[in-house]
Amino acid sequence: MPDRAIEEIPPAEALRRQQQGSVLIDVREDEELAAGKPAGAIGVPLGALAARIGAVAPDLGTEIVASCATGRRSLDAAALLREIGYAHVASVAGGYLRWSAEGLPIDAGLLD
Repeated sequence: MPDRAIEEIPPAEALRRQQQGSVLIDVREDEELAAGKPAGAIGVPLGALAARIGAVAPDLGTEIVASCATGRRSLDAAALLREIGYAHVASVAGGYLRWSAEGLPIDAGLLD
């Protein structure tokens, strides 16, 4: 486990960071993503994250914001990303459920 806490940010902050160039990943399973995801998020299931993140963000200096359904798996994803060597990671507090409830843009029923 990392020696410092993973930053948890509200969905609106995640959207702001995404608009400024951060990579937003959604670590839910494909069948969950089929119901919708944050607009522009890249779907990478948590179980495949270690194997696939290099193709999504080859530069370890890239800021990555992780999202899931409620914010629990995204914390695990952010911790894994930090272990891999990504220095700038955050988790969306409340995940997709909060993102959607706050009326932020979504891609409905789309898979990557």
